[in-house]
Amino acid sequence: RPFGFDGLRDPWPEDASAVWLNPPFRGPRGEGMAAWAAKAVRERRADRTIVLIAPAYRWMARLSAVADVRDAGDIAWVSMEEPRTSGTPTPAMLFVLRGDG
Repeated sequence: RPFGFDGLRDPWPEDASAVWLNPPFRGPRGEGMAAWAAKAVRERRADRTIVLIAPAYRWMARLSAVADVRDAGDIAWVSMEEPRTSGTPTPAMLFVLRGDG
């Protein structure tokens, strides 16, 4: 990503045919997974596929209305700020949003 790029505020590059999204659990402005899920839905278009990985929170299943959902297994998440695992592995899901075309 370019220096200074804000994935929630800035439009995603037009020439990207695929986007891999491993969003932070909580961003610097307090935004969480719901904000990233909403952005992925807005950025979906006919010629783009978006893959979002997220903990298997019950509310994230709402994305199944617009995404293919896959089990990603149990993941021991690692914080970039403190390089250590989060402890007990958490069930995760992959949400694959394909364009309408």
